[in-house]
Amino acid sequence: MPRPEIDNADATECLRTVMRVLIDESDRGCVLAGAAWLDELLGNLLMAKFNLESDGAEKSINFLLVNLPEPPLQNSGRKRHLCRALGLISDEMLERLGNLFRIRSRYFAHFSGPRSLADTDIQKDVHAFVKTYDLGWIPLVFADMSEAPMSFERQHFIATVALLWMEIGLAIKSVQKSQSTQTEDTHDRPSQ
Repeated sequence: MPRPEIDNADATECLRTVMRVLIDESDRGCVLAGAAWLDELLGNLLMAKFNLESDGAEKSINFLLVNLPEPPLQNSGRKRHLCRALGLISDEMLERLGNLFRIRSRYFAHFSGPRSLADTDIQKDVHAFVKTYDLGWIPLVFADMSEAPMSFERQHFIATVALLWMEIGLAIKSVQKSQSTQTEDTHDRPSQ
């Protein structure tokens, strides 16, 4: 399933697009796709930051983030911690992403049996993942988007992934804007 793109459209519509895609997935698909999208976005955020900071270092950046079989920064935990160290994400987002990647790995990616976000043993981690966001608006949105009833945990999980997707996407846009501003400033300076 392709990752939706953030454009200049209304933020609410962007969130609804992400949520619509995840609603159509099983709980396992929702967790795996959401974690993969956010992991990819963290890589894109680092790529944007490294491109901003380093002239002509594309080969080194690709070594760190892209080259296979295993780039040093391929690991989700390393990406999120480096993003935090560079000031690209907050402590709260660092923790929230850690909770998401723990849910993915502990309950879905390495477990072959049936799983639900509402399973008793998963609920504690799901609640830690969704905490601190004001998600009172969720039942209204999901009433419009899904005919099938969804558990509290599933609704809140999907909404939190969508909000994180938006936050990281906007951080990428901010870094790219800084890059274009710096490029313009360099071109505007008189030659010496």
